[in-house]
Amino acid sequence: MLSQIGGVRISLCSLVTDLDLAERQQVEIAKALTRNPRLLVLDEATSALNAAVVQKAFELLRAESTRGVGVLFFSHRLHEIESLADRISVFHNGRRVETFDNGASGCPAIIDKMGGQKIDVLFPPKPPARDDAAEILRLETFGWEDAAQDVSISLRKGSGVGAARTLEMFGIPKTTFYRWYDRYPSLGEAGLEDRRPHPGRFWNRIPDDVRQDVVGLALEEPELSPRELAVRFTDTKKYFVSEASVYRILKAHDLIPSPAFIVVKAADEFRDKTSRPNQLCQTDFTYLKVVGWGWYYLSTILDDFSRYVIAWKLCTTMRAEEDETLFAIGSRTMVE
Repeated sequence: MLSQIGGVRISLCSLVTDLDLAERQQVEIAKALTRNPRLLVLDEATSALNAAVVQKAFELLRAESTRGVGVLFFSHRLHEIESLADRISVFHNGRRVETFDNGASGCPAIIDKMGGQKIDVLFPPKPPARDDAAEILRLETFGWEDAAQDVSISLRKGSGVGAARTLEMFGIPKTTFYRWYDRYPSLGEAGLEDRRPHPGRFWNRIPDDVRQDVVGLALEEPELSPRELAVRFTDTKKYFVSEASVYRILKAHDLIPSPAFIVVKAADEFRDKTSRPNQLCQTDFTYLKVVGWGWYYLSTILDDFSRYVIAWKLCTTMRAEEDETLFAIGSRTMVE
């Protein structure tokens, strides 16, 4: 059913949330048709579909109608209504205005009924602009890249040709024109010159005096890491600065020392995989700060195969002695 509506590219394993609006409408129409309904209500069901897909959907809907299924089709596209419907009902402000057979009334009359009055009353023709109409903006012999050259535009009140249509004819972006329109009354022709873009002020940029305070704290306590400096600065200065911001500030002032070891790139997995417990273990430290007590470090040993925590210890430092003690405890556990 989905392929008959033109959804041949839609995988049956796809999630509806991953589909675009047109594909979702095809899925909804196919789902409704597969349930063999007695009454099918379609409200703007083809608003995002192209003409070819709409034609395929209409063929299925006509087939359903011939076998006795009622089809209520709501749409703002009058040509689709005229192509599918047997009878047409026009609504205005939530009330039914009139119901008639398809072909009994043309599009202009239907539009009049939808609007509540004739279209020429709602949108009367604009009178031609007078020769003495006030001139709002005048541009002479200017060009826009490769779109147009030596163009002159005069914008007058009451003109029958709108600005959008004129700009479209010359290929000028509307944002550029309205920027001219905003600058011309106060700056004159000087306001029409191109301006190079420049970055504005970032709302969340850390002030310079705060940056200097971070650098000063780092120089006073060089043994602290960026994470510890961020916490210490927030506690003492009552101004929150993230660990990443502290790292960037210190790096800009060349206060991040280079590692005194060769960095080895880690692989995604071990080359020699474990096949049973007690073959390989992993260890790691987790930072913890207890308010009023200070920093603590949770050291854990994890068996690689079973993913079982063999041993853990809450340490006050990250010295090698702490890790050696934990490995001794873990070794006894693995042997037992």
